Amino acid sequence: MCLSGSHKTACLLGFCALLFRQTNIVWIIFCGGCLVAERLTEAWNTDLKKHEICSPPEGLLSEMLSIVRFLIHHIMSFNNLKTLLFLIWPYLVLTVLFFLFVAVNGGIVVGDRSNHEACLNFPQLFYFFSFTLAFSFPQHVLSLRRYAHFLNSIKRQPVRYMVITTASLLLVWKFTYVHKYLV
Repeated sequence: MCLSGSHKTACLLGFCALLFRQTNIVWIIFCGGCLVAERLTEAWNTDLKKHEICSPPEGLLSEMLSIVRFLIHHIMSFNNLKTLLFLIWPYLVLTVLFFLFVAVNGGIVVGDRSNHEACLNFPQLFYFFSFTLAFSFPQHVLSLRRYAHFLNSIKRQPVRYMVITTASLLLVWKFTYVHKYLV
């Protein structure tokens, strides 16, 4: 629903999803964040065209500085902030209500707290990345230009990708928690 622009309906369905599994708040925040990212990208492209800049500055540091400057300038404008808040208000309301629930309830767990202890489970993060990749497959993976760029990046920086892969494997190995009912 979020992808089709039906944000109120998406939030209503998100509320229903929260009733069944409270960790679904991550997806609600993800949908709101994607909407903000999409609008900021549009504003960035408009800003680039307005200043007649063909491409961002060369180099990672100068590129990051120009992005940070743009974000600060964009968010400091009351009209831009108002537009963003008006755009994501359904997601924002649901998120605030969720955190109020957590505060009043004394935690995220609705049922037996002894069997639902919070822990850092990195494989869940990788499931999230896989899910996101699967649903953005046509946009990111089927683009031959992006695919070639990714392969070139691996060739240019193999150590970086080996470190990322090793760190990911270590996180899965050390931080995988299996619920005691599944054993």
